[in-house]
Amino acid sequence: MERPNHIKSAHWQEWTIESGIDPNLTALNVQSLTGATAYEYLIYSETIPRRNDGRLTDHWLKKYRHLEHGGWYCGTLSDSLWGCFKPNQPRRNRDNKKPIKYEHPPKVATGLFLLKVTLKLWKRIAKRYKVPMPKYLFLYTREKLYELFWKWVIKHNIPVIITEGVKKAAILITKGYVGIAVPGIFNGYRQPKDAMGNPMGNPSLIPELARFATPGRIISFGFDSDKKPRTIANVRKAISFTGSLLEQQGCQVQVIEWKPQLGKGVDDLIVNHGIEVFDAAYLAAKSLAIWKAKQLSCLTYEPSLQVNSRYLDKNIPLPKDAKLVGLKSAKGTGKTELIAQWVAEALHKGQWVLVLTHRIQLGEALCQRFGVPYVTELRDSEIGSLLGYGLCVDSLHPESQARFKAEDWSDGLVILDEAEQVLWHMLNSSTCQKERVPILKSFKTLIKNALTSDYGQVIVSDANLSNLSIEYIKQLAGVDIPPYIIQNDWVHPGWSVYRYGGRNPASLMASLKSHIKKGGKPFVCVSGQKRKSKWSTTTLECFLQKHFPDKRILRIDSESVSDPTHPAYCCISKLNQILLEYDIVIASPSIETGVSIDIKDHFTSVWGITHGICSVWSFLQSLARVRPDVPRHIWAAQRGLGRIGNGSTSVKSLLASVHKLTSANIQLLQTAGYDDLDNEGVFQQESLITWAKMATRINVTMSCYREAVMEALLDEGHTIIDVDAVNQDFHVEDKGHSVDASPVIGTDSSRVIEIDSSRVIEIDSRWDDGIDSSRIIGIDSSRDDGIDSSRDDGI
Repeated sequence: MERPNHIKSAHWQEWTIESGIDPNLTALNVQSLTGATAYEYLIYSETIPRRNDGRLTDHWLKKYRHLEHGGWYCGTLSDSLWGCFKPNQPRRNRDNKKPIKYEHPPKVATGLFLLKVTLKLWKRIAKRYKVPMPKYLFLYTREKLYELFWKWVIKHNIPVIITEGVKKAAILITKGYVGIAVPGIFNGYRQPKDAMGNPMGNPSLIPELARFATPGRIISFGFDSDKKPRTIANVRKAISFTGSLLEQQGCQVQVIEWKPQLGKGVDDLIVNHGIEVFDAAYLAAKSLAIWKAKQLSCLTYEPSLQVNSRYLDKNIPLPKDAKLVGLKSAKGTGKTELIAQWVAEALHKGQWVLVLTHRIQLGEALCQRFGVPYVTELRDSEIGSLLGYGLCVDSLHPESQARFKAEDWSDGLVILDEAEQVLWHMLNSSTCQKERVPILKSFKTLIKNALTSDYGQVIVSDANLSNLSIEYIKQLAGVDIPPYIIQNDWVHPGWSVYRYGGRNPASLMASLKSHIKKGGKPFVCVSGQKRKSKWSTTTLECFLQKHFPDKRILRIDSESVSDPTHPAYCCISKLNQILLEYDIVIASPSIETGVSIDIKDHFTSVWGITHGICSVWSFLQSLARVRPDVPRHIWAAQRGLGRIGNGSTSVKSLLASVHKLTSANIQLLQTAGYDDLDNEGVFQQESLITWAKMATRINVTMSCYREAVMEALLDEGHTIIDVDAVNQDFHVEDKGHSVDASPVIGTDSSRVIEIDSSRVIEIDSRWDDGIDSSRIIGIDSSRDDGIDSSRDDGI
């Protein structure tokens, strides 16, 4: 198509060539403006001050004089004059001096870009979504056809994608998607304000967007993928807020993401890499709930040292001038070995080391690897506590067995391995509840002493290290210390993960039984140990002993590892030797973190059962304890049981839920003489806020627990194989209770699960014989109702 006369050559080039937008769509919606004409399209509000003769005041003329140099204009399909103008010579922002690329009518409520769509593109969209177009279109005028398209979209609940900027909506329409655009990321809703500009009342969607907020409609966000931390934070806030308002209306909200290096905007992504890349990103879009959880788990600090290695180099130095060191690297990449090297160097020069953990057995194992005594071994140590020791954070107070006095510790090395879980345990665990106030007071003093002393350092290490942990440590210290981040970008090549559906793990158990009969040696991870639980370590031990009396079975849980008469007693530090003696191992979360089982050619599979009592990240940690690349078989509940506080996914709501408890404790804290109360009488505000954010992260995943587990596994690079169930009875009995279920593993080799074209293959019914690595596996994302449960054992 030749360039029409109403569009200048440079503007035509920008839209059709540089942005890849359909020429006919461009011709319908864009026009070039020159001279004073631009004023008519932008400066029309009656609230703009004018002189008696109707002319704009000098201030406004000076401010918008640049419009006369021309630019392109794009309106929206509505009765309003509202639209967007891109000046050829933009003015500069008064504050940051940056060019203002796009102008919108001042003192006019912002709208939504709904473009005029050609019949050709309408047909393309109808084909994508398999929705028939209206009949007798020839009876409509051209303008009525443009309106009819959007009425058709609304009537048939066709999915839409929200972008920022009209050109991005245009490229999506060009490629057969329904793209709508807001002029700015926060312009999808309005917040009523009083005369002083203070928020009042509840925010609401803008009327134009509210028309699309119909129950069941899929609405996706396709905002820019930016590298700037501040911009990233604003985009997250805008998506979270607008998305929540859409969900309140019954919409299915999801977020499309891509790597920033592929292009900032969706138009850059498509032009630079083709529509296929965007198609893949669209198919991989995450639900708003999963996306929110992921945002609270991100680490956005710029890495000080960035590597990509299967194993971390043990020669990576610990910078002397780095006070707060964050180490983020995938599970099984040698984080603990690197820290052990740093510990050895500290001990060599006579610097004390304090190792903090959230489980006793884990602490003992880490101390053995680091070469420092655990607190219970101090009596037998030749140097005692001279060069430090390890202890569980439950004992981080003066009245504990450790008699810990934080004020005595400075100029040393404080280590939090598996930091995310250590901090969460300290903030929320019921085992810390009685002494939580003195524990938090001691921890704050310890961190402050380490980070403000001459030689003190704090190391936080975790495969899932996030901003939450880094920010919390900084806030406790009361100083704005730039963290030294060591980030390993290596991604696991991936396990084959067999995912079992159903309302209970009966089908997985039947497969496990079959696996053992064929000579398999499984490592089984479950989320409980008590006999009253149908799927606990003790229940499964009884079941497997009954069916396989000739097999050597080891149960590892908090009860067995502390029982001197049990084979698992004190086994954590020597698992690689002990486990060789057993055919079947059943483990609780007592070994979910900090343990590396490196035995090769012994275990043939890892099996995981989780009802959502533990977090998604804790469950994935338990699956990763066995390092060899053997198949994983998992069953996860549709909805988790481990909700925190009132179960809310809002930090504000969670804080409100504990307000009464906090208020009731203030007097006790004041009586006890604690000086950590802020002006509002709240003890350690930073701890309370961090608790609420971490709790929100967990609560978000509990409402869609199975989906969250699958997404986390995919993010780690694993391949999900969806196992179908066939009818066959399965029965588990144990002292007065039983579980009946029909599904047993079975697959249909003729089936293809078309959920995500990048993850779909035919599933081979002979799964025992292996899977062709060239295949890609699909996921069944069906959902059923689960059981909701809440706990309130947080601070």
